[in-house]
Amino acid sequence: MKQRILIVGQGSFLAENIKAHFLRNDYCVNCVRNDFFLDNFDNLSSLDTSLEESDIIIASGIDSISEGWKRPAETLKSQFFVGLKILWYLKAKGFKNRIIFIGSGEEYGSVENVSLGIDEKTPLNPLNIYGASKSCQTLFAQLFEKTFGLDILIIRCFNEIGEGQDERFFVSYLCKKAAEAKHKGKTAASVSVGNLLIQRCFIDVRDISRAIQLLIENGKSGEIYNVGSENSIELGTLVKLISEVSKVEIHCKADPTKFRLLDPPNLIPSIKKIRDEPGWEPIFSLENTLKHIFNYWIRYLENEEKITLD
Repeated sequence: MKQRILIVGQGSFLAENIKAHFLRNDYCVNCVRNDFFLDNFDNLSSLDTSLEESDIIIASGIDSISEGWKRPAETLKSQFFVGLKILWYLKAKGFKNRIIFIGSGEEYGSVENVSLGIDEKTPLNPLNIYGASKSCQTLFAQLFEKTFGLDILIIRCFNEIGEGQDERFFVSYLCKKAAEAKHKGKTAASVSVGNLLIQRCFIDVRDISRAIQLLIENGKSGEIYNVGSENSIELGTLVKLISEVSKVEIHCKADPTKFRLLDPPNLIPSIKKIRDEPGWEPIFSLENTLKHIFNYWIRYLENEEKITLD
């Protein structure tokens, strides 16, 4: 019998990529939208039979820092309250299988000596509503694991990127702008940007999906695992790398609306724990992933043009 996976977060970049990964690996996958557990419990009767045989991945909620500031109530509802209602429901059902909560490196916020790597014992200090909401979700997940014995693991992802990510996100935005220029036969593109001096570590969503599968199979209940790259890059250098990958010169113009009041200068995870225990580490280089995203946008624009012509 195929192993079953239920993913909460249908339609989101992360959930859809996780779904594709598990389907490729011959799992039986069911994916439901964020509000599925919020509507009413009558919705859940259709899942009762398969639910008890499934491991659950909760990747629900608003997935953007900027959207979190714009819609704070919706951010809390889609992450924290959805997670809490799922936990109560699973507790009442006597659920025995594994539950994976997808958290974020933004939960750590500002950290001293970040160059040493942020490990899972680092105190939480979120600097935005998105990170604070994820922190609340984490704390309640840990509470239900300790109090009621639910088999819960938490993954903190650091800046996932990949094919199909919305252009609201920095890397996808730059790759799309470069692809638009290339598609029009131009050799340069102009973009509006925020602070290019901060540094971030980027991880391919395909590597995250691999980590989730490993942790479902071999992770320790009640534990938190950082998932990310330990290679930090300044955003200005990242712009140059995308220019090299795309062969399009990218000209940046500062946009005051894209600067954040509170933005950690650097976020570098330590992935020693997940590397040592289930034996995971990234396999996709940043350059490989950037080429993958750029080529996605090229295909997208070509298909869009064909649809318009038809």
